[in-house]
Amino acid sequence: GEYIWTRSRATLAFDSDGKPIRLVGSTYDITDQVTGRNELTKTTKELEHLIDWMPQALIYADSERRITRVNREFHDRFGYQDHEVVGQSTQMLYSDKDSFTRTGGERFNVNAKTQTDAYEVIYRCKDGSEFPGETMGSVLRDDQGQPLAFVGLVQDISQRKRAEEELQAAFANLAIAEKRFREVADINTPCWILEADSTCSWLNRQWLEYTGGTLQEQLGFGWTESFHPDDLEETKSVYQNAVQEQVDFQMEHRLRRHDGEYRQHLTIGRVRRDEANEFEGFVGYSIDIHDERQSQLELTRLNAELTQSNADLEQFTYIASHDLKQPLRGIDLLAGWIYEDSYDQLSETSRTHLKQMQQRVERLDRLLSDLLDYSRVGQNNDGPELVNIAQSVANTVELLAPPEAFTAKYIGPEITLNTGRTELELVLRNLIGNAIKHRSRDSGKVEIDTCMRDGVIEFSVSDDGPGIAPEHHERIFLMFKTLPSENDTKGTGIGLAIVKKIVESKGGRITLESHESSGTTFRFTWPLTLVNADEMHSK
Repeated sequence: GEYIWTRSRATLAFDSDGKPIRLVGSTYDITDQVTGRNELTKTTKELEHLIDWMPQALIYADSERRITRVNREFHDRFGYQDHEVVGQSTQMLYSDKDSFTRTGGERFNVNAKTQTDAYEVIYRCKDGSEFPGETMGSVLRDDQGQPLAFVGLVQDISQRKRAEEELQAAFANLAIAEKRFREVADINTPCWILEADSTCSWLNRQWLEYTGGTLQEQLGFGWTESFHPDDLEETKSVYQNAVQEQVDFQMEHRLRRHDGEYRQHLTIGRVRRDEANEFEGFVGYSIDIHDERQSQLELTRLNAELTQSNADLEQFTYIASHDLKQPLRGIDLLAGWIYEDSYDQLSETSRTHLKQMQQRVERLDRLLSDLLDYSRVGQNNDGPELVNIAQSVANTVELLAPPEAFTAKYIGPEITLNTGRTELELVLRNLIGNAIKHRSRDSGKVEIDTCMRDGVIEFSVSDDGPGIAPEHHERIFLMFKTLPSENDTKGTGIGLAIVKKIVESKGGRITLESHESSGTTFRFTWPLTLVNADEMHSK
């Protein structure tokens, strides 16, 4: 009762009149052949289906690297259809000729290995866009070992590349599932998976390469052998608390590198949960931060040394300035007494010398006072208070007592700031006093204004004096650098240095605008804490 496949062949037999009278033929059992052919057809269809639906773009090329076949993923990824690429050189898929030439020399040649290691190439699509692809190449050979075709599988690794670039930032803020973690498991960071019972069930290649151990040695609890013995208890404590609370954890500890050196690592673990939200353990990674921490320690040490050096320098300046003032007063008094008691007996030259000595003592006294002010910048412990800008300017001008023909006034809006009065008035006093001292005539004016700019208050102090040549704009803010003055003895060269130091200690900056014979405008910014700024305006 069994049915079989047969192949029949027959020919007509004719009588003497040429009429067909019978068929003469033979029938063969070809069940095995048909069955084999059907199986082959089925297998071929399955392979065709597999090729078309595999997640990598497949490219067949002949020995001249001309494309002979591609699959569905190739169409989707590159944007070409069969008729656009078959018969064309694979060079059309590369972003540059060098890549095409290099891969041909290394991998697509008669002497290449049958299967090559994965490599990365930048590919170009039909629309001109490019993407990084990881390629596995293989050479198909005949029975004599001659190459018949080249086969390439291209995997778009754009996502993996982005993950490599953004890994540290992404892991700090994202809780990821195990599936996602496994997708990025081969990035260049040691990664691991821990189960709910605290055993390690998976370590990536980078962990094994870093520690130098085998997977068999480190699964379970073996991976803890890489921890520094002195950090082991604290590491366990942090981890056990995370298990108990079922929360993410982060800690720093030392891990032994394959060369035996223990290096500081930042280890971050994220909670794993199943579809029912049941705790499954942790997935995490360990980043080598040893060099960063060493740099931070060195920076901390240098900052401490710098802070101490600055403190010692400021203390020395304060003490030296303070202790020198008393003998200076004695010298000034002695010179005055000699001048008064011996006036008639002194020659004109001696009288001039005594006056010069008193002037120089006076200048040295001013220098010491300025040094004291400079050393105190940043140490003012006075709390903020309500400071009316107009009144503060008026008080400063009154203290400086400019000549009658010289005016100095505030022209800005009515403002009250909540700030330190002493330092602000010291800045204004130096800038206004500088304009008075360097005037070229008895008459003149200084105008002080304010405006809002970029979230801070900007002061401007403008005069109509002789101006400052551009080549001096930077040096005048240096210590002991002065410009000639026609109306006073030379200054100490510290005033503008004090101004700059105070302004910058407040997070502001100071600039000047000036040309010779056209006046000078100093502008500086100050932290903005307004109390009443209804009339504040922007310029």
